[in-house]
Amino acid sequence: MEAAVDSPRSTGLALQLDDGTRKSHSFAQNSAFVTGFFRGIETKESFAKLVSTLYFVYRFEIIRKMLVWAVDTGYSLWHNA
Repeated sequence: MEAAVDSPRSTGLALQLDDGTRKSHSFAQNSAFVTGFFRGIETKESFAKLVSTLYFVYRFEIIRKMLVWAVDTGYSLWHNA
C-alpha cells in the first residue's frame, strides 16, 4: 500500500497564501467585471489594464506575507549561507 502524499498546499507558506487570499479571490471571481468579461461584455484592453494593476498588489502582498511568516517562524533566509 502506498503512503499518502500530502498536498504542498496543505502546510506552510502555501497554506497561508491560500487561506489569506481565498476571500479576495472569491470576491474578484464574482465581481461584475469578471462576470462580464467571461460573458464577452468587457474588452481585452480593460482586462489587460485590470491585470496590470493587480501585479503590484500581489507582488508586494506576497513579499509582506513571506517576511511576516519568516519572522513568526524564526526562519532565516540566510540559514544556508
